[in-house]
Amino acid sequence: MIVARLPNGTLQLHSPNPITPDLLENLHQLGRVSSIVAPTLFHDTFLADTLRLFSECRLYAPESLHLRGDLANERCSFEAWPENWATSLRPHTLQGCKVEETVFLHAPSRTLLVSDLVMNIGPTEPFATRLFFRLNGAYQRLTPTHIFRQTITDRRAFRASVDHILSWDFNRLVMTHGAIVETGAKERLIRELRV
Repeated sequence: MIVARLPNGTLQLHSPNPITPDLLENLHQLGRVSSIVAPTLFHDTFLADTLRLFSECRLYAPESLHLRGDLANERCSFEAWPENWATSLRPHTLQGCKVEETVFLHAPSRTLLVSDLVMNIGPTEPFATRLFFRLNGAYQRLTPTHIFRQTITDRRAFRASVDHILSWDFNRLVMTHGAIVETGAKERLIRELRV
């Protein structure tokens, strides 16, 4: 899970994990959670529980994400992203890709936030994780997995989205899967993000 601070000082949860009592206490110490983001169709596992825990939150999610019951009425598309948020947390939904991933630029910290576009799995991960990502062509590389590449339906549109992201000013990369790249992230992505 990625926790981002919005311009109004409230918190936004991206790809929420199970919220344990300790995590809940840590979040309360950081501030008030005001919104939740499901950045892809694949990152919905703990959404229902998180939305029930933070019942006043707004959910931003892909339009194709199917939610059951009362949760279906809580969703906002990324097209409704508030303009004042975009000054510090700018979204871009990848085109030509079935997973409908939205990535974000956190401008104040020059940080790119991604979910499944790239991963950074290294030697400290468990053996099974290392093996899985090695077989999927993404071990110790900032590149889409073979599985992710199979979701690309329009290579030209997807390439245009990647080029748009690479035009942003960022130095740091935070992703849902793997270690944070603290510096030089843009240069690494330009070099390694070939789809």
